[in-house]
Amino acid sequence: MTEGANPPAPAGFSLNDWKAQFQNNKTKPAVALEWLWKNYEPANWSFWAIEYKYNDEIKQGFMASNAIKGLVQRWEHARKVAFGIVSVLKGTETQFIQCACFLTKGADVPPEIAVQGKDDYELYNWVKLDPVGKPDDKAIIESFFSFGDDVLWKGQKREHIDGLKFL
Repeated sequence: MTEGANPPAPAGFSLNDWKAQFQNNKTKPAVALEWLWKNYEPANWSFWAIEYKYNDEIKQGFMASNAIKGLVQRWEHARKVAFGIVSVLKGTETQFIQCACFLTKGADVPPEIAVQGKDDYELYNWVKLDPVGKPDDKAIIESFFSFGDDVLWKGQKREHIDGLKFL
């Protein structure tokens, strides 16, 4: 399937309902995640782990924090087709890791991000996650969507320094 060719998702999974579950259960992420896995439709929705390609150039935490704020603002038009947590994590090889986990409509990255948000889209490496077939992928999603102090990234728990919800 080519970018921009995502079919409309059937009425089964509602992104707005998921966002409401997430917001209404901020202090009880297990409740929201239980709802997500019960209602998730892998044929119509996809999860993505993304990482900024130039993390080695980020020398100050405020630079990474400003960058994720700009990203969230510039992708405003994609809110109807995506949900995500955009984070700044404490790194080891680099001082800071700018990364995110997104749930998006369709099997591919939606055109609202890949085409309309192309300038930012191209600055990130996108890796599709399979929460149904790969427990490690599901653990990454749950660690981001729990919005806690630590986030699972590349097999290691990382300190969550800053983050934003893309609702």
